[in-house]
Amino acid sequence: MTKKVAREIALKTLKSAPIAARRAQSAKAASFLKNLLKTIEFKSAAIYVAMPHEVNLRRIFPYLRRRAKLFAPRVSDKINGSMKMVKFRLPLERADFGIYAPRNSPDFTCDRAAEKLDLIIAPAISASRNLTRVGFGGGFYDRFWARYYGKSLSGLGSKKPIVILTQPIPLIADFAGDLRDIKGDYLVSSKGIIRNFRDKNGRSDNKFGNGGGVRFRGVVRNEKN
Repeated sequence: MTKKVAREIALKTLKSAPIAARRAQSAKAASFLKNLLKTIEFKSAAIYVAMPHEVNLRRIFPYLRRRAKLFAPRVSDKINGSMKMVKFRLPLERADFGIYAPRNSPDFTCDRAAEKLDLIIAPAISASRNLTRVGFGGGFYDRFWARYYGKSLSGLGSKKPIVILTQPIPLIADFAGDLRDIKGDYLVSSKGIIRNFRDKNGRSDNKFGNGGGVRFRGVVRNEKN
């Protein structure tokens, strides 16, 4: 299977779900996400403004705002598929591709944001078993990650942020990703939390390990929910 096929299958599944089911799945995933964030230390985070088929962060936004300085992606070059992180502030405006985003912050460049990010929360349409993210195919997150946290920064002291992928339901596919693809440390959905366990060589090992909760086929579930 290719990323393109995985994307097409996942989009069809997500968009065919009834609106009420989407909202319930989104709310449950947001609850799991909040529980996970309570276990992570972070002072700055990149979040996103959700589309109808994505996990909506609105209900946990007050918690996020109390915990950290918030940023959100904004397309900076639609033709070349690049984006930057800008300060999250209201009101939002309708930007490229019809996606709502904060207004441009001339006092905060993408480079400075990348250096400060402790956490990236990104929506995913699908993901591989090693949590390689599948988005809409524009490559915006992948290029952002490759530019600021790829091999080009090796040895420069740039700390890679924790990456949390979100999905209303866990849609996992078998496909070969690219080296520059952004990979999640966690995937959060309405079914629970999948942690990307890695061996000593950095390879994903998502069959075994103690995730600090009840582990079932790679899912760490909080029994209180």
